[in-house]
Amino acid sequence: DDIAAITRDLRRPPFIWWNWPVNDYCRRKLLLGPMSGVEYAPVAGFVCNPMENCEASKPGLATVADWCRDPFGYDPNRSFEKALAEAYPRDVAKAMTVFARHNCDPGEHEGWHFRRDESAGVTDWTSELKHLGDSVALLKRRLPFLDAKLFWELEGWLDVQGLQVEIAQNKNPMLQLIHHPFQLEK
Repeated sequence: DDIAAITRDLRRPPFIWWNWPVNDYCRRKLLLGPMSGVEYAPVAGFVCNPMENCEASKPGLATVADWCRDPFGYDPNRSFEKALAEAYPRDVAKAMTVFARHNCDPGEHEGWHFRRDESAGVTDWTSELKHLGDSVALLKRRLPFLDAKLFWELEGWLDVQGLQVEIAQNKNPMLQLIHHPFQLEK
């Protein structure tokens, strides 16, 4: 309805600049994963604004292209997995899918109501933490040789995600001490 009103007012279809996956308003977050939340409307054009992390934006932008090609047949998860499979070996693509699942929500911001379900569908956190930790380790080991630019962009986030997994799994006594200074056993 909004697009129809805008088209009527402009006397032409609008050109849409969608501000995604840009993260300049939430620099502490990566906005990975597929495009979602956009409904089809007849427009003159549709463009997206990538993150300053250019390499990390590419799989998400590939999903935008899929949506533009076929907005009615678009499947966000299938599109994202396809984008990763075309860019990386199977193990790295799977690890990137896991990493992206936990790095996609911009968080709460005043006036910003577009939220993503980060860590969606996780029911067994023990298993998921192991899977996430393994994925982070694999990406840290393989990306420097496969895609040095992407690794350079993600390295800090991979380090933090790895520490978060260690804290959650209680594997690192020093990290336990930081988070529970009076409860460290042994």
